Amino acid sequence: MKMVAPGSGDAPTSQSKVEIDDPVAKLMSNGPAGNSFTPNRLLGWKKTPNSLFISNNCVGYVFRVVMFVAGAGLFYAVFIARAEPVPLLYSLMALLISAAMMLIALFGHKQVSFRFVEGTYRVYDPVLGVFGKGEIRSGSLSEIYAIQLYRSLRTSDSGTRTFRYYSYEVNLVMPTGQRICVFYSGSQDQVEELASLLSKQLTLPVWKSY
Repeated sequence: MKMVAPGSGDAPTSQSKVEIDDPVAKLMSNGPAGNSFTPNRLLGWKKTPNSLFISNNCVGYVFRVVMFVAGAGLFYAVFIARAEPVPLLYSLMALLISAAMMLIALFGHKQVSFRFVEGTYRVYDPVLGVFGKGEIRSGSLSEIYAIQLYRSLRTSDSGTRTFRYYSYEVNLVMPTGQRICVFYSGSQDQVEELASLLSKQLTLPVWKSY
């Protein structure tokens, strides 16, 4: 993942718009199709002759364990280990935060399946479902119009320096212009490899937004 400090000559610019000469491309909305707060490099995929599955990689599973332990630790520190009572407002905040961390750790992971023999796909993303973008999406592979590679600019503040870096998405494009995010990463090579696999298997064009 490429990161640069502000002021350097190699600093990335904002999302570059690439015009695609296709009527469906003109129907697509701007901006990322996935949830921008999700950390990069948590997903991987497994390819078989008849299918392709996207889910947590090793880093993703470690991240979920850390989230669960942190949430459980916060709950223990506030409601069990403390001898004196905690103000109601702080108790409610701690309860909500710890519950959210443990729920995300247990259920908040993207799962995508492409079954080439059956001709179907399924996208399950409970985190996006919480924010109203669709928890489950499934359908026929024949309804996918194109594969989009999308790049967006993120910032990370270390306290003393602010870094900017690119985040990438692999999106399914529907004939209506709707986009469905199936993979995200900080690695351009990784998303382009996956997009190439899907493009060859489904005989679809790859649209780069950068």
